[in-house]
Amino acid sequence: MEALSVPTALPRARVKRAVMPEPAHHALSRSVAGLLGILLLLCSAVCLVLDFLREPLTKAWHAANTARACEEYYQQGDFDEALAACDAAIAASPTSAPAYITRGYIYMVRGNYQQALADFDSALTHDPDNGQAFINRGIVLERMGRFQSALDNYNDMLSRDISDSAYLYYGYNNRGVTYQNLGEIDLAIQDYIRAIEHRPDLPDAYKNLERLFLAQNNHDDLLAINTQLVDKHPEVPDILYHRGMIYRLTGKPGEAYADFQQCLESNPSELLKQQCGTQLSEIEPLVQR
Repeated sequence: MEALSVPTALPRARVKRAVMPEPAHHALSRSVAGLLGILLLLCSAVCLVLDFLREPLTKAWHAANTARACEEYYQQGDFDEALAACDAAIAASPTSAPAYITRGYIYMVRGNYQQALADFDSALTHDPDNGQAFINRGIVLERMGRFQSALDNYNDMLSRDISDSAYLYYGYNNRGVTYQNLGEIDLAIQDYIRAIEHRPDLPDAYKNLERLFLAQNNHDDLLAINTQLVDKHPEVPDILYHRGMIYRLTGKPGEAYADFQQCLESNPSELLKQQCGTQLSEIEPLVQR
């Protein structure tokens, strides 16, 4: 009997199923969720940083406010409130040189020289090139009669890299006063001249020179020094004004008139313009005789 043939099985057809694309709003939602997660992480990090900085920032804000109050009360002449504010400023920021200087100045005005000296020392500890602290410390030392210490203070200051012309002016002028108190008249004169050359618009050094020479009735040397200054700085109206005053004092109205006239032509300040104009009007009748 013939064997039956077994039909060959057909291979199973592979059915390709169509994949539905993800709806667009689902993809967008997932992107937004990812961004929100990143933003939450960033916010958490920022909050941690701010929390970490909160205390030092608060302290800095408090220190700035109290330092400002210290200066403002001082400018208003309310020294009691200024002292309290300066104490608070120093407590909040123990390295604040300006607060030490303001408090030291109030102590100095009130005659508390030891406390003033301690504050100026502290200011220079934290800001070694602070010209204002040097100048105030020198004044306190002079008022205490410690002239050699005051001289050492000014020498230290003037050896430093201080470029502010006002501080240099007061440094030289005040050192000149110290030299004068120590009997070093020639050195005092040199410092007064240096002071004038740094700031010819400020009056103290002129007055110190004039007092020094007029006390000796020495008009010639005073005039010679002022003439040297005019020759060196012929464009400076303040120097011309002061030499004109010496000419007038010594009975030389013609020379005085010329200096006051040149002063007006040298772009003086409004105040100096008024002063030179007044002198011209007063001596003009003497010149016309």
